Amino acid sequence: MKQSGEYLQIGGVKQWVSYDARKASKPLILFLHGGPGLVIAPLLRHFCAPIFENYLVVHWDQRGSGRSYSALHSGPLTVARLVADGLELSAVLCRKFQKEKIILIGHSWGSALGILMCSKAPGYFHQYIGIGQVGDWLKGEQASYDFVLGKARLYGDRALAKRLERNGAPPYKKTTQLMAQRSALLRYGGSLYGKTSYRHLQPYYVGAQGYSLPDAARAALGLRYSLKALWGECQALNLNAFAGRLEVPVHIIAGRHDMQVPATVAKEYFDGLIAPQKSWHWFEQSAHAPMIEEPEKFNSLMLFVILPVF
Repeated sequence: MKQSGEYLQIGGVKQWVSYDARKASKPLILFLHGGPGLVIAPLLRHFCAPIFENYLVVHWDQRGSGRSYSALHSGPLTVARLVADGLELSAVLCRKFQKEKIILIGHSWGSALGILMCSKAPGYFHQYIGIGQVGDWLKGEQASYDFVLGKARLYGDRALAKRLERNGAPPYKKTTQLMAQRSALLRYGGSLYGKTSYRHLQPYYVGAQGYSLPDAARAALGLRYSLKALWGECQALNLNAFAGRLEVPVHIIAGRHDMQVPATVAKEYFDGLIAPQKSWHWFEQSAHAPMIEEPEKFNSLMLFVILPVF
């Protein structure tokens, strides 16, 4: 699948967007990656190829992430800064591709960013689609910690249980605490259903068209930088408190086994949300990444249920 891309001046700094220019006449999707700082353009292009064939899909490497990462950064990296960047980018894309509105998709951290963008400037967006949706972030982190600690105790892994207890419950003051918990979570299937490693996904980055080893190195640096800069703010986000009403249709796609951003906490947000239209879609064989774990079901849902109104 041929992809192009370019740097756009957004918020005073160069930020990278990738897309297939041949699809410029198609409806525009802006994808907000998670992390913060975890670009997944190569994975999307592989697992969601049918969507890329029918839509103009723009993957934005957010400020401080992927190809938008630079050792010399302009100003502090904050949630408010990324919301402003996202809205400025939306305006730029609408002008560039002559679109009235955008379809917005957010995954994980990107789902919080997407909700905040829709809340602040709904006029840019046809609809919002959340995957691994954030609700009350800290409540989700506590549920995730309790899950993995409970699993370690259940299966008699005393060493892991002790490490988790020493590591401490959220909120995490250090990203090392977060990564220790996430490593244990992956071990017990709370990140990828039926998988205990991300190794099977690495070849999609290494062999990706237009994705070099320096790009991969920069992506790793960007993830580390973004997590360190934003994690404290992220843990304080509670969408129930200040984004309980949206003026755009909302569709949520949730993995039944997601304990990284627990789907039960997302469902609480969804149930209380007031929106012109909303729908919830369970993926029974997925955890935190339904578009990768159940791609055929995901693509079918998107193309034949959620997106055809455009």
